[in-house]
Amino acid sequence: MRHLTRLTILLVFGLVLCASAAQAATYYIDYSVGSDVNNGTSKAAPWKRHPYMKGFAGSYAHTAGDRFIFKGGVTWPVTVFQFHIIAGGSSDSNRDYYGVDKTWFQGTAWTRPLFDFQNTLIATGWSQASGVNIDNSSYITIDNLEMANHRAPLSINGVSSWGTCTLLIYNASNYITISNCLIRDWDLPTPVPNGSDGGGGIYYLGTGGSIGIVVANCILHQAGTPLKCGRALSFYGEVAYTEVYKTVNVFIGSGNVHDNHFHHIMNPTDPTTHPNVIGTTGPSRIYGNLIHDLESGVSGIFVSPDWTGSYSVDLVYNNVVYNCGVQAPIQLDTGGAHPELSGLRAYNNTLEHGAAPCIRVVARGTAVYGVLDVRNNHMITSSAAVLYNNPAAGGANVSSVTIANNIVQTAPQANGSGYTIANSYSPTSSGSPTVNTGLDFSKDFSTDVRGTARPANGWDIGAYEYTGTVPKPNSPPIVAPIQTTTSDASSVDAGLQVAEGSTVTLSSILTDADNDPLTWNWSYSVDGGAETAFSNGSGTAASSTYTYSAGMGGRKFLWTLRANDGLNTAQAQFAVGVVAGATVGTTTILEAETGLLQSPLVVESGCVVQYSQTGLSSGGRVTYNFSVTEAGDYTIVGLVNAASDASNSFFIGVDAEPQDPYCIWHIALTSGFERRTVSWQGDGTYDQSAFSPKYFNLAAGPHKLIVIGRESGVKLDRITILKSPAPPRNLRIASGI
Repeated sequence: MRHLTRLTILLVFGLVLCASAAQAATYYIDYSVGSDVNNGTSKAAPWKRHPYMKGFAGSYAHTAGDRFIFKGGVTWPVTVFQFHIIAGGSSDSNRDYYGVDKTWFQGTAWTRPLFDFQNTLIATGWSQASGVNIDNSSYITIDNLEMANHRAPLSINGVSSWGTCTLLIYNASNYITISNCLIRDWDLPTPVPNGSDGGGGIYYLGTGGSIGIVVANCILHQAGTPLKCGRALSFYGEVAYTEVYKTVNVFIGSGNVHDNHFHHIMNPTDPTTHPNVIGTTGPSRIYGNLIHDLESGVSGIFVSPDWTGSYSVDLVYNNVVYNCGVQAPIQLDTGGAHPELSGLRAYNNTLEHGAAPCIRVVARGTAVYGVLDVRNNHMITSSAAVLYNNPAAGGANVSSVTIANNIVQTAPQANGSGYTIANSYSPTSSGSPTVNTGLDFSKDFSTDVRGTARPANGWDIGAYEYTGTVPKPNSPPIVAPIQTTTSDASSVDAGLQVAEGSTVTLSSILTDADNDPLTWNWSYSVDGGAETAFSNGSGTAASSTYTYSAGMGGRKFLWTLRANDGLNTAQAQFAVGVVAGATVGTTTILEAETGLLQSPLVVESGCVVQYSQTGLSSGGRVTYNFSVTEAGDYTIVGLVNAASDASNSFFIGVDAEPQDPYCIWHIALTSGFERRTVSWQGDGTYDQSAFSPKYFNLAAGPHKLIVIGRESGVKLDRITILKSPAPPRNLRIASGI
């Protein structure tokens, strides 16, 4: 018995050693051609979905340190989301990686893999409705992915939807790095009621203390949607070398916020919410940021270090803030838990605010702020530069104040000294007033806003240390909406619709606030594929001319115009759908995937399908343009896969929107793909259609076939349109009968 027991222990110990020796692997994911039944371990046999995506049909066992490579230029549609990440790495040196291999891509050049949420609600629960949910998992890096068009609900169970975001870090999830990503165009359904300004980019809503959360070298914006809402970034951690623009709140949280470019921050669509560029709720260090072009209600740096009860004296230095609205570039909030124990040290900032204060301690009742230390700042205003100890004017009382060694100029004085918006208010000569006039704060920092070393002696006032060169302005170019003189062939389908053979010219006007010389380039993608470079040039007028030749029918082109001023890039986009040139004599065949598609219908293996049950107004739709040369009655035959009574119907119409229930096509069940003729329920029932088959009387000329999804999982492949033969004429009864 002892021998057997010892043997058992040895066997168990051996199994434990084998398990601990499991090696992390690299997996490849390609939605365009991959399959979940592949092993995913090579580029030749990739998965279609990640194992944590909705609908994954393969097998996978996680090992800490696994790497997941998403193919460049490929789009993952809303049907595969939520992407619910439920495991991570084991340490900072053994992280799970979600990113790219820039040598593996679709198209002619690498572009980021795109998670496209298609402005479609994913689920009803607030955490379940986020696009990517890192749930109770740590030591994860998300790298070089694009996430776009996430839609948050207006409210869930009466609770504001602000936490429903593009990428959610949830529960006890720590040591998460988001790098080199593009997150854009989150929104809400409309109309947006007051008090429901939701949606956003990256949020932490967890229980693990928000330890080790880093966002670096990313771009976040809402330039592609008129609805401005939510927060781009909301967590406690670090934000570095990141650009955010055309949204309403850049960063709400606390930590280290440095070396970022935040610009063109806008008032929210919901007027009851307050916008901020940087709004802190705990101890923070804010430095090296360029912040400019803020709409009227937007605060630049809004410091509230004690809202979480963790009172401190925040350090804010080397920031450049200009072209603000009515809010001061730096504001201090006294509405937290312990304002009397909190404070601000503001050193070496360059602040411009016209005729209003550059730094303000916001008065809230009788609250008294603890520490206000303002030194070495260059402040451009015709008002009192710092507003405090004046509650009647909106400046709260402060118990400990140091305001010394600042330079305050009016705008004309600053411009006359060479400090202008064109050079972001930097000094232009060794004789500029801010040069060699500052105090030495090397105990706190040793460089300027550009990373230039500040000398041991002779510090400059403001964010810049003069080196004999003037920084290049940072205002990005502006690309006006793309225009065309071509008439739209469809008032139903999104974008411009043109016939095969059409030549279309697109144009736009480019401007730049800094008067920098501009270069531009046009590119296009087809059906969501990789971008193809088309043309380029320079100047403020940009146009492209393209002929949509025969055979392009059913394709959708997305044109992108980008303008660059040598530092920043801006873009505009324009969609063109090509009307198929199918002409019906007696028979024509349309491939289902060539139509103009709208979610939740998707193309899958050459057919169209949606994986949700919907009504007429919420179903996906696909439209096909065709022409007939002969007037008469036509039937439509579809190659369909209708496996069950819960998966065997579409709405269908020709030249008019289908009606519910009149235009429901109830499909007789199939075994795999089989041919079925279109019928209409009419005044009948689901099992006894009034029109079976349905004859469509068509005049000679162009027509539109409209198919709208109804039940989940039914698939439509090839469509055949057939002219019915004319009835026989001159019939007579034969003699002798």
